[in-house]
Order: sequence, then structure tokens, then C-alpha cells
Amino acid sequence: MLYLFCAISFVMPTLFIIRRQSVDDNQTLFLKCLSTFIIAFLSIINMYTFNGELSYFSMTLSGLVLCLLGDFLLGYCHVIGKSHKSYNIIRAVGMMTFMTAHVLFIVNYGIHIDNFVWYYIFIPISMGIIMFALSPVAGIKWPHPSLAIISLLYMFAISFMIFFGIYYTIQLFNSAIDRSIFKACMVLIGSISFFISDFVLCFMYFGGKKGTPISVFNLTTYYLSLICLALAF
Repeated sequence: MLYLFCAISFVMPTLFIIRRQSVDDNQTLFLKCLSTFIIAFLSIINMYTFNGELSYFSMTLSGLVLCLLGDFLLGYCHVIGKSHKSYNIIRAVGMMTFMTAHVLFIVNYGIHIDNFVWYYIFIPISMGIIMFALSPVAGIKWPHPSLAIISLLYMFAISFMIFFGIYYTIQLFNSAIDRSIFKACMVLIGSISFFISDFVLCFMYFGGKKGTPISVFNLTTYYLSLICLALAF
């Protein structure tokens, strides 16, 4: 069962990415949400296959479900179009939903890290500030001040996620247990891929960087991150 859902979790997003350019926004919304739903279900199958830790699983599944909700909200924005009066509100809520998912992953890593050196948090804080400060130089513009504030918080979120992901990965590698090594690889790839995906998405939404290649790259890294996080038990 696990191997079947692993295969489906790779095949479904791949089909979605391939078909995305030839279907309308409604079909795109359905296929994208279906792909994320399958990956969330993969985490359930993986949990019961390896009898993983319940608290870790609960937070991982909650994060994946929030990603599913975020996919729906941001995809729905494309369905209603920019001219709709609720477009910016729904997009902001969608971004907040994804940011909350990041927070869950961060907390999940944090509570499982032993002997964390807390003054290291200046690293992700600095990363978030630097990314936000340099965003105008990169051509990123926010249509509304509230989106700028949300984007700043989002940059902190993705900075903390990749930092805690790498920190947790190092701890897992040091444990020298076979299953922990696999989990470490999944956490590392998932965290880095999520960071890259969100970073690219920022340029797509607020930097005017459109086109098939960047969209395919964004979706590929996004689904790769979700699959890795779903398998990280």
C-alpha cells in the first residue's frame, strides 16, 4: 500500500504539472488540490506502516492539510480573477495559511531537537530581514501594504523552516540509526525544496516573473517538498 501511494504521489503531481497549461483554472484548482490531498494521505499510510511518533505525525499532517487549504485559496484566486473585490483578501488568507503550515513544521522540528542553542535563531531572523530588504532591488513590489507585512512574516517563516530543518537533519544524522538517516534525508530535501519553491513563488506573484519554465520549477520543488515531508517518519 505504501509503495502504491508513493507512486501515485509522484505520478499525480507530474500529470498535473504537464496538463496545467492545457486546462482551465477550475480544472487546475481541482488537480492541484487532488495532488496535495494524495500526498497528505501518503503521510497517513507512512505513519501506520512504520508506527511513527504520533505527535510528529499529527503536526506533519496538520501542516500538509494547511498546504491543501492554501492551494485551494490561492488557486481560487485564479478562478475569480484579479478584478474580483475579494481577490486580495483571499490571496492574503492563502498566504497566511501557508505561513501557518510553515510554523507547524518549524515547531515540529523544534520540539524534537535536543539541546538547541537558542542564540542561533539570529541566523534565520537575519535571513528574513535581508531577503525582505533586498526584495525591491530584485523587482518585487506589493500591491497593498498588508501584503508587504504578510510577505515579511512569510520570509521569516521560510527562513526558520530551512534553518530548523537543517538543524534537525544534523541531529538525525548524528543518531546513526538507519531509519533516522532516511528521515534526515527527507527532512533536508523537503525543507530546502519548500524554501526554494516559496522563494520562486514570491517572484511569480510580486515580481512579475511569469512563464511556463518558472511555473514548472516552482510546482516541482513544491510537490517534492511535500512528498519528502510526508515520508519523513
